[in-house]
Amino acid sequence: MPTHRDKITKLTTSQLSELTGFDTATIRKRLGGLEPVEKNNRCKLYEPRAALQLLYGQANNPQQEKARLDKLRADKVELDLQVMRKELVEVEAVAKAWTDMAFALKTRIMTIPTRAAPLVFGCKTIPQVKAELEELFIEVLNELADADTDKLCGLKVSKRDTPAKTTKRKRVGRRKKDSKS
Repeated sequence: MPTHRDKITKLTTSQLSELTGFDTATIRKRLGGLEPVEKNNRCKLYEPRAALQLLYGQANNPQQEKARLDKLRADKVELDLQVMRKELVEVEAVAKAWTDMAFALKTRIMTIPTRAAPLVFGCKTIPQVKAELEELFIEVLNELADADTDKLCGLKVSKRDTPAKTTKRKRVGRRKKDSKS
């Protein structure tokens, strides 16, 4: 009876299948990136330690697990920094901002006929009507651009930082009666 075991230095896919219980196709697939130690005319021979690590995964190596965990922590810290710098935004916040912008756009567009009616009523020619309507549309678009861009970007702009808006609109309606003094 022998008192020592022979060292296993090379294993075939069939031997690995018998040893692990995996199918030979699974073994070939998982060992696809591993170069065989030796190739015979009929089979490939693999180094047992490297082959078993690939078959069962790298979970047995604590150094690799620690490195993986450290990388995940570093990635999380980087994402947190990007959020703090406002370089990264949550999807829900962007969706809400776009919904709010669309609602504001709809609201402002729906006010155009009400605001345009008194302006157009006093116009005598088509170019005057066109000029009044263009001015009104530009005013509405500027209101949308000024208000919602800051909201979408998440900036909090105080009233002191924004310049006062000036309008170039004429008075609409009847003339004021001259008061007699």
